[in-house]
Amino acid sequence: MSHRLIVSFGSNLEPEKYRLLAREALAQRFGNVSESPFLWTEALGGGDQPRYLNGAFLFHCDREPEFVRDELRAIETRLGRMRGPDKYAPRNVDLDLIAVDREIVHGDYHQRDFVRKCARALAPDLP
Repeated sequence: MSHRLIVSFGSNLEPEKYRLLAREALAQRFGNVSESPFLWTEALGGGDQPRYLNGAFLFHCDREPEFVRDELRAIETRLGRMRGPDKYAPRNVDLDLIAVDREIVHGDYHQRDFVRKCARALAPDLP
């Protein structure tokens, strides 16, 4: 069974470059990818850092969500994502699985208006 998947994107280090690289990597792995409009937002967690470019990607896959999450992490790693103890540190790419079909699977959907807005631009039937 094919699932409709929505993945959020965020970047504040060369964001336009990494938006394109992320979309390309997703398309190579999963096929056709649609994207939402992208929004500029202030960085969360304080500190003096650049604004984030945020958006969402939609694609279909017949694999389980755990597989997709692993693939997203692998894409982040290939694109040079560095993880450290600061959850709010600047980053070149952040990909999170937000929705599987109509089920919300990540808390950012409910906690961050821009995530919800981008996801609903691709899938208006989301709660």
